[in-house]
Amino acid sequence: MDLQSTYKYISSIESITDEAYIELLKPYVERRFSKQPLKLKQFYETALTRKNNLRNDFEDFYTDLLRKRINDPKAVFTFDLDAKDLAPEKSAKGFRHIPEDAEILIKWFRQFCYWNGHKPSCC
Repeated sequence: MDLQSTYKYISSIESITDEAYIELLKPYVERRFSKQPLKLKQFYETALTRKNNLRNDFEDFYTDLLRKRINDPKAVFTFDLDAKDLAPEKSAKGFRHIPEDAEILIKWFRQFCYWNGHKPSCC
Protein backbone atom coordinates (compact mmCIF):
# COMPACT_ATOMS: atom_id res chain seq x y z
CA MET A 1 0.00 0.00 0.00
CA ASP A 2 1.35 3.44 -0.96
CA LEU A 3 0.69 5.73 1.99
CA GLN A 4 2.31 8.63 0.12
CA SER A 5 -0.63 8.64 -2.30
CA THR A 6 -2.86 9.97 0.48
CA TYR A 7 -1.04 13.29 0.37
CA LYS A 8 -2.75 14.51 -2.80
CA TYR A 9 -6.12 14.28 -1.01
CA ILE A 10 -4.79 15.89 2.15
CA SER A 11 -3.24 18.75 0.18
CA SER A 12 -6.55 19.23 -1.59
CA ILE A 13 -8.29 19.72 1.77
CA GLU A 14 -5.45 21.94 3.02
CA SER A 15 -5.80 24.17 -0.03
CA ILE A 16 -9.38 25.08 0.94
CA THR A 17 -9.44 28.35 2.85
CA ASP A 18 -10.88 28.25 6.36
CA GLU A 19 -13.71 30.52 5.22
CA ALA A 20 -14.60 28.25 2.28
CA TYR A 21 -14.44 25.19 4.54
CA ILE A 22 -16.87 26.82 6.98
CA GLU A 23 -19.19 27.59 4.06
CA LEU A 24 -19.02 23.94 2.99
CA LEU A 25 -20.03 22.78 6.47
CA LYS A 26 -22.55 25.53 7.14
CA PRO A 27 -25.75 23.85 5.82
CA TYR A 28 -25.26 20.86 8.11
CA VAL A 29 -23.90 22.73 11.12
CA GLU A 30 -26.45 25.56 11.09
CA ARG A 31 -29.30 23.06 11.05
CA ARG A 32 -27.71 20.65 13.52
CA PHE A 33 -26.90 23.31 16.12
CA SER A 34 -29.54 25.95 15.32
CA LYS A 35 -30.57 26.31 18.97
CA GLN A 36 -27.14 25.69 20.49
CA PRO A 37 -24.84 28.63 19.66
CA LEU A 38 -22.03 27.42 21.92
CA LYS A 39 -21.99 23.95 20.34
CA LEU A 40 -22.17 25.55 16.89
CA LYS A 41 -19.06 27.61 17.66
CA GLN A 42 -17.30 24.58 19.15
CA PHE A 43 -18.12 22.47 16.07
CA TYR A 44 -16.63 25.08 13.73
CA GLU A 45 -13.51 25.36 15.90
CA THR A 46 -13.13 21.57 16.01
CA ALA A 47 -13.69 21.27 12.25
CA LEU A 48 -11.07 23.92 11.46
CA THR A 49 -8.59 22.37 13.89
CA ARG A 50 -9.13 18.98 12.26
CA LYS A 51 -8.72 20.45 8.76
CA ASN A 52 -5.59 22.38 9.68
CA ASN A 53 -3.97 19.41 11.44
CA LEU A 54 -4.95 16.78 8.90
CA ARG A 55 -1.44 16.22 7.53
CA ASN A 56 0.07 15.91 11.01
CA ASP A 57 -2.72 13.59 12.14
CA PHE A 58 -2.13 11.28 9.17
CA GLU A 59 1.65 11.39 9.63
CA ASP A 60 1.19 10.43 13.29
CA PHE A 61 -1.21 7.64 12.35
CA TYR A 62 1.07 6.33 9.60
CA THR A 63 4.07 6.57 11.96
CA ASP A 64 2.24 4.35 14.42
CA LEU A 65 1.45 1.84 11.65
CA LEU A 66 5.04 1.91 10.39
CA ARG A 67 6.48 1.35 13.85
CA LYS A 68 4.24 -1.67 14.38
CA ARG A 69 4.92 -3.08 10.94
CA ILE A 70 8.72 -2.93 11.08
CA ASN A 71 8.97 -3.24 14.87
CA ASP A 72 11.05 -0.06 15.21
CA PRO A 73 9.85 2.40 17.87
CA LYS A 74 11.99 5.18 16.37
CA ALA A 75 10.64 4.99 12.82
CA VAL A 76 8.91 8.12 11.58
CA PHE A 77 6.65 8.54 8.57
CA THR A 78 6.57 11.85 6.73
CA PHE A 79 4.97 12.77 3.45
CA ASP A 80 7.41 13.32 0.61
CA LEU A 81 6.27 16.80 -0.34
CA ASP A 82 8.80 17.07 -3.17
CA ALA A 83 7.60 13.97 -5.01
CA LYS A 84 6.55 15.05 -8.47
CA ASP A 85 4.14 12.17 -8.93
CA LEU A 86 2.04 13.39 -5.99
CA ALA A 87 1.22 16.77 -7.53
CA PRO A 88 -2.54 16.91 -8.27
CA GLU A 89 -2.01 18.11 -11.84
CA LYS A 90 0.19 15.05 -12.49
CA SER A 91 -2.16 12.49 -10.99
CA ALA A 92 -4.50 10.41 -13.09
CA LYS A 93 -7.60 11.66 -11.33
CA GLY A 94 -6.28 15.17 -11.00
CA PHE A 95 -8.85 17.21 -9.04
CA ARG A 96 -9.71 19.03 -12.23
CA HIS A 97 -13.15 17.46 -12.62
CA ILE A 98 -15.74 19.21 -10.45
CA PRO A 99 -18.09 16.24 -9.75
CA GLU A 100 -15.17 14.06 -8.65
CA ASP A 101 -13.91 16.85 -6.39
CA ALA A 102 -17.34 17.24 -4.88
CA GLU A 103 -17.60 13.52 -4.19
CA ILE A 104 -14.25 13.52 -2.42
CA LEU A 105 -15.22 16.51 -0.27
CA ILE A 106 -18.56 14.89 0.58
CA LYS A 107 -16.74 11.69 1.57
CA TRP A 108 -14.35 13.66 3.82
CA PHE A 109 -17.26 15.59 5.32
CA ARG A 110 -19.14 12.39 6.14
CA GLN A 111 -16.03 10.84 7.69
CA PHE A 112 -15.44 14.00 9.71
CA CYS A 113 -18.99 13.87 11.05
CA TYR A 114 -18.76 10.20 11.96
CA TRP A 115 -15.35 10.72 13.61
CA ASN A 116 -16.97 13.34 15.80
CA GLY A 117 -20.02 11.22 16.66
CA HIS A 118 -22.50 12.92 14.33
CA LYS A 119 -24.63 11.38 11.64
CA PRO A 120 -25.12 13.97 8.88
CA SER A 121 -28.77 14.23 8.00
CA CYS A 122 -28.14 16.48 5.03
CA CYS A 123 -26.23 13.91 2.92
